Amino acid sequence: MGLSADNNPLINDAIYKAASGRPTNAKITSSTENGSSATVRVTFQMDGESQDATLQLTKKGTDWLIIDHWQVDDSDLASTLSVSVPSSGGTRDLLVNGQAAGTVDPSGTTTLAALPGQYKVAIGGTELFNEESEDWNSIPGAYVNSVSFNGEISTQFQQKVTQAVHDKLTACTTSRSSDCPYVFTNSSYSNFKITTQPTISVSTSYFGSGFRYSTTSYGSVNYTYTYYDGTTTTDDSLLYPYGSVTVNGNSVTVTFG
Repeated sequence: MGLSADNNPLINDAIYKAASGRPTNAKITSSTENGSSATVRVTFQMDGESQDATLQLTKKGTDWLIIDHWQVDDSDLASTLSVSVPSSGGTRDLLVNGQAAGTVDPSGTTTLAALPGQYKVAIGGTELFNEESEDWNSIPGAYVNSVSFNGEISTQFQQKVTQAVHDKLTACTTSRSSDCPYVFTNSSYSNFKITTQPTISVSTSYFGSGFRYSTTSYGSVNYTYTYYDGTTTTDDSLLYPYGSVTVNGNSVTVTFG
């Protein structure tokens, strides 16, 4: 696995300096040089256990005719980290040990190489989603380790969905749209007045599929009922909407049902 910092944001002094559990007691056990190439075997300790790795090097130049400069081109010293986020949350900033390490696109996964050690991997927060983090151990020779974030919603997300549901219910008192709760579409009912708005809770449907909302405390609407003979009376009906939530940037849209 290549260890160039050019295409591996985690091969970074600031990020690796903040990693814990890094190798100790590193020793070269053997080296073989063939022209401008070399193979080096090393051993080291991690978490009290002995580890070994092979490094493939290429000579990049010589100073003063005696000091060679080598670049590590490939090695089983590093392991691969694969990070994914739910599609509903959009592109998120990737932070490793508190340092910027690019972004994670929800259309796929972000794959990075890292030197041995313990890292804190996080995705940055937005207006609608909280920052999330997980601890990850880079173990030499491990090919792919996955960290999947679920899209933890923020307080602002909850508030925006609640307001959107309340606004939609209020609109139903005059629009009587076919997608409104039944009480608003019954032709015998009129003069609606919402007396109590319902309490709304938002949850993740399942990974990558969006969000749902439900009622945790009923609301109430007062209305006039017109009998067949034209006489009227007033009554109340409970409101307990539920449905889906669509996210577009920092905006949310709700549907009933």
